[in-house]
Amino acid sequence: MNTERNAEAAAATTATVPAAVAGRAREIEALVCRVLEVESGTVGPEDRFVDDLGADSMKLIELLSHLEIEFDVEIDEDELERLVHLQGVYDVLGDVLDADSLDA
Repeated sequence: MNTERNAEAAAATTATVPAAVAGRAREIEALVCRVLEVESGTVGPEDRFVDDLGADSMKLIELLSHLEIEFDVEIDEDELERLVHLQGVYDVLGDVLDADSLDA
């Protein structure tokens, strides 16, 4: 019974990383931690940047800017709604990079 709970907890904290960003997942997490000014390795995939980590809207805009520079992509500001946790960052970057590869 306890083993089942542990497996469920581990599954709940494991991010689903799109293939387009899988090789850079740790780098993305480090960037998020740097921008949000939290200790590296402390951000889980579903930790909400505002509610759990105390980020404000300016930090989210700063994060968007850093992602665009680091990955040489353009991310629509409407995507800020999805940049609420690390999983959202992975998903947005995956979508943008997939779209860019189709356009190439």
